[in-house]
Amino acid sequence: MSKETSTARVLITLAILLALGGFIYVSSDVIFTGLIGVGIGVLLAPVLTFFQKRLRVPRSLAAVLCLVIFLILAALFFWVLGHLVSGQFAKLSEASPQLIANLKQRLVALSDQYPTIAQQIQGFNLQDTLSSSMDRVFVGVKSSVFAISSLAIAIFLGLYTAVDSEEYFDSASGIFPKSKRQRARAIAEKCARVLRLWFKAQLIDMAIIGVSVAIVLRIVGMEFWAVFALLTAVLCIIPYAGILIVILLAALVTLASDPSRVWAVVIGIFLVQQLEANVVLPRVMRDLAELPELPLLVFMLLMGSWFGIVGVFIAPALLAILKTIYHEVYQPWIDSK
Repeated sequence: MSKETSTARVLITLAILLALGGFIYVSSDVIFTGLIGVGIGVLLAPVLTFFQKRLRVPRSLAAVLCLVIFLILAALFFWVLGHLVSGQFAKLSEASPQLIANLKQRLVALSDQYPTIAQQIQGFNLQDTLSSSMDRVFVGVKSSVFAISSLAIAIFLGLYTAVDSEEYFDSASGIFPKSKRQRARAIAEKCARVLRLWFKAQLIDMAIIGVSVAIVLRIVGMEFWAVFALLTAVLCIIPYAGILIVILLAALVTLASDPSRVWAVVIGIFLVQQLEANVVLPRVMRDLAELPELPLLVFMLLMGSWFGIVGVFIAPALLAILKTIYHEVYQPWIDSK
């Protein structure tokens, strides 16, 4: 091969990669919606297969039944959740100015032996700081509006994908050379299995830690136990940082409302987190390769900056798939060199 031909191939490859990168950047929202749709389809495919083989229900009708069941369960879940949380959340919102004032007074009282720190706390406008922080949070939420609203489209894409999953699977396998198709199919099946295992394990983990925190906070007498139980269940997907956020917020609210219960609340949530980390997670995740915490946090930050809140919550599933591809494709290839 001549030097000119080699250089031309390198330039063509770079041009293709740049064009592909530009296309992904411009169409990131569409690609994101499609990925969620495919993920939903992968999760639903075994359910439709069960309906088809065991109950003799056509896959298209089974998809409609799944959608109806999902909507009913979602409505029931949010009704129960709203019944438990909405009253406490409204009360917390109404009491927030007084809680913030109480918190400032108690922090000043705690720092009386350090006059310089006390002066800084007195001059610190906690309410304005919290408001500006929430504004930044809501900017992130607004940047996620498209991703959140596109979930409805992703659900329907997932239903269509699940109905014709075998056909799409065969078509995707067809892009590889014949000698590689069987291997590609095996890797794709393993990725699908990892996704289903992760989803199941995550739901179990969220339910266990949410209920456990609710019981503990209820026992220690925290007024806003349901709010913080829900927050714990949602944020437990973020390793370490999620539970630290919950403990900090719960400690500040309890310090402002009922200082005598601060240590009980903090220790209670911490013990539940230790139970989750050392007992629950090893059991529910035993069939799923553990995700390294630091790369997961970095990947969550990247996904959050690209796709907002929804990106943060799908980052672990996507990283689990990428890790599977890495071990099944890249590692054998590099070891053979």
